[in-house]
Amino acid sequence: MRPGLADCIEQIDDARKTAVIDRELSRLGIDIACLQKTRLADSGSIREAFFWQDLPQDNSRQHGVRIAVKNSLIPAIVPPTGGSERILALRLLTSTGFANVLCIYAPMLCATPELDLVINRRADIRSVLHTLSFHSADCDTDHSLVGCKVRLTAKKIHRSKTKGFPRINTCRANDPESSRCFQTTFSAKVDTSSFSATDIDSRWHHLRDVIYTSALTAFGKKDRLNADWYEAHWDEMQPAFEAKRQALLAYKHNTCVNTCDALRAARSKAQ
Repeated sequence: MRPGLADCIEQIDDARKTAVIDRELSRLGIDIACLQKTRLADSGSIREAFFWQDLPQDNSRQHGVRIAVKNSLIPAIVPPTGGSERILALRLLTSTGFANVLCIYAPMLCATPELDLVINRRADIRSVLHTLSFHSADCDTDHSLVGCKVRLTAKKIHRSKTKGFPRINTCRANDPESSRCFQTTFSAKVDTSSFSATDIDSRWHHLRDVIYTSALTAFGKKDRLNADWYEAHWDEMQPAFEAKRQALLAYKHNTCVNTCDALRAARSKAQ
């Protein structure tokens, strides 16, 4: 899980490492991916799509497992709980019930090359369409990305969640015209004369609703900005990453000094 950004994995920023691998999985059309040697401290999730498990921050982290889930499948999964630095599991709700997805980091094998396996229950073997390895996956590792195509229909897990209110664009509060519009709208809508002096809750709820609707009318909704730096600048970075991937394929097809030098040059530009 080291995308060629530095010689030492500890020096790679977690956000950048996640963004690069996220792009690679999206390019290959992978819905659920199990990753090993992530070496992220403790446990948690990033952007609701990456779940990991490893040792605490103060301990030396040698292994670590992570499961990457496509955003469209997030409503159909139960987030993983528990686990260890070598095993992590999540549940995916399908049309036929729950399917358990396990990411297991096995002890290092003595044989070379090391093997990556996709293990499936014999009772569900008919759901497996085919298994193949993606040699074009650029993860800068001696392992190839092994993919297994399974016939499953995800089913959304219904959870009760109240829809939030739109956020107000407070930056327009400094605009004199917008401020006058807010004052006019608020004065026209506010009316506390119908409430008794002891009915504090009703008066407050009325003021709260009037202030919000008046501000929303005068200042408008706040536009949602893309906080992901890599997503915002991907158009500029894509040529460098594509050149690195093509250099990697050329090196795998013809391993020689020239292709190795070309791969190193492409990786240095992608940093």
